[in-house]
Amino acid sequence: MASRCPTPSSTTTAATSSTASTASCARSRTPASTARTTTSSPAPPAPPPPPTTSSPGTARSAAASAATAASVVRIMIRDAIARLRDRGYGFMALAMRVQLAELERFANLTLFALDDQDIFVGGGHHYVSALRFHIVPDHRLTHAGLLRLRPGTILPTLAGEGQSLVVTNGAGSASAYNYDVSINYMPIKELDVVVNSRIAVHGVYMPFPRPHLVNLAASAVQTNSTCGVGGPFGDRPSSATTSPKGQVAPGV
Repeated sequence: MASRCPTPSSTTTAATSSTASTASCARSRTPASTARTTTSSPAPPAPPPPPTTSSPGTARSAAASAATAASVVRIMIRDAIARLRDRGYGFMALAMRVQLAELERFANLTLFALDDQDIFVGGGHHYVSALRFHIVPDHRLTHAGLLRLRPGTILPTLAGEGQSLVVTNGAGSASAYNYDVSINYMPIKELDVVVNSRIAVHGVYMPFPRPHLVNLAASAVQTNSTCGVGGPFGDRPSSATTSPKGQVAPGV
């Protein structure tokens, strides 16, 4: 029997079907390939960090300025130590040398000192134990500066919170005695014993007493009723004078 040959029409139909199937497969693969390409594309680079406000040069300059300021304070403390020793305040000079590392942290200092004679004659033990109560940090109050302080002005000390001094006779106040400045009701014995660009030292008769701070400030203002608290350092209403905080003297 002779074999049957495919007719032209069937050959054409098969080719057409194969071509259509190939095109269909190509179309079905294209979205997946595109999706894979989109998914695997690299992320955009992160934006650069914002510029810092201080450069290394600025930090070095600030550190150099702080070191210079500390060096100046250290020199002024040593100057005060030498001059106090010559003026008969050897104990205070020794105390300042012992506490040099702590004292040089402050921009200014005001100290109230007993001379050596008063230290050894009487009151020395109490003064030694209360030395920090007689040091006012970050304030350089000369005689002229003390005279500007109103009665009731509070002076913080190294003794800590609640251990402050109070000006009881000062600007605008009248005294029945021959003194123009008193602190905690104690007159100053010798004003401006040592004064330099960062430090002021005044001599006192005996260690400052520690009456209750609130009553002390209130009494100081009532005794000098014609004067307000503050003056050039800031006035405040008389109703606030009994506050334990009081008017704190600013840095000088």
